[in-house]
Amino acid sequence: MDPKEISEIVKNYAQIGAWMAAGIYFLVKAMQGFFVIDVSLSTSLERTASPEIGVDYLSVAVDLKRGARGTLRMHDAVVSVTQGQTIQELKLGIGRFSFTTASKRRSVNVAKLSDSAPTLNLAPGESARFSTWCSVASDEPCTVDVVVIGTMFLSPAVGQWRTSVISLPPKSE
Repeated sequence: MDPKEISEIVKNYAQIGAWMAAGIYFLVKAMQGFFVIDVSLSTSLERTASPEIGVDYLSVAVDLKRGARGTLRMHDAVVSVTQGQTIQELKLGIGRFSFTTASKRRSVNVAKLSDSAPTLNLAPGESARFSTWCSVASDEPCTVDVVVIGTMFLSPAVGQWRTSVISLPPKSE
C-alpha cells in the first residue's frame, strides 16, 4: 500500500470515530435529561374574608421561570381548587392576545385571542406571573392544584408541570 491509501484509511476510521463519539455524547446528554424542558413553577396564595359571612376570597398567583435552553410555548394552564366535594376549575389566561394595526402602530385587543399565533412564548431566562381568584367557604381548608402544559419551539414533546398548595381557613380572633 502506498502512503495515500494508508492516509485515506486512517482518515476514514478517524471520521467514523468522531461520528461515534458525537453520537455517544448526545445519547449521554439525552439520558441525563439535557433535552427536557426546564421550567420552574411556583404558586402563592392569599385568603381574605369577603363581605359575605362564611365566604372567603382566595387569590392564586402562579410564577413560571424558564431555564436557559429553548423557548417554551405555553398551551394551557389550569388552577383547580378543591374544597370538600366541590371542585372549581379556573383558567389562567395564558393565551396570546390579538392586536390591531393603525398608522403603523399596533394596539392589543384584549377581547380576542390570536388566531394565527395562539400560544404565549417564554424565552430562555424569562419569567411570568399569572393570577386568578375564586370564592371559597371560610370554615374549610382547600387544596389548590396548578397544571401547566407546553412545548419547546420546534419540538413535538409536550411537557407538564404541576404544583399543589393547601389553604387553611383564616384563624378566628
